Amino acid sequence: LWSAMRPNKKLLFTALLLLTAVTSACGSEVKVSTLTVSEAWTRPTPEASDVAAVYFAVTSPIADELVTVSSPVASEATVHATEGDSSSSGGGHHGGGGSMTMHGSTLTVEPGKTATLSPGGMHIMLDGLRQPLKEGDVFDLHLTFKKGGLVTTSVLVALNGL
Repeated sequence: LWSAMRPNKKLLFTALLLLTAVTSACGSEVKVSTLTVSEAWTRPTPEASDVAAVYFAVTSPIADELVTVSSPVASEATVHATEGDSSSSGGGHHGGGGSMTMHGSTLTVEPGKTATLSPGGMHIMLDGLRQPLKEGDVFDLHLTFKKGGLVTTSVLVALNGL
């Protein structure tokens, strides 16, 4: 009987591998390896400033949500949305006056679409900067998504973006 089964060893081995893969996938959390963050930048900050706004684009093949954000250059990082006219404030958090109002917010990514964080809209607010950000500097931003997991991106300090 054993010798009659020998030709089927390959089939049996393939079936066991497939069964292992299926049972492993059923019990694990879905991770999105193709979630991408690109074009991350922020403006240089004045010596006296301890805040900065970071902008970038993020895409994902499935619906996802940003859970936490952090950076070694700041004591706190949060998602913010700007409402009102930011044009009179110099287009950022470093200008004067204006009627800009900041609100805590949630960053959600729709499947196959790009969520863009840009001046005058949604952005990551860095509070408690450890030192001024100078043009040409580059630092890490750590973004943790519900399904996509941890994504670390480099942020370029540039006067007028990328």
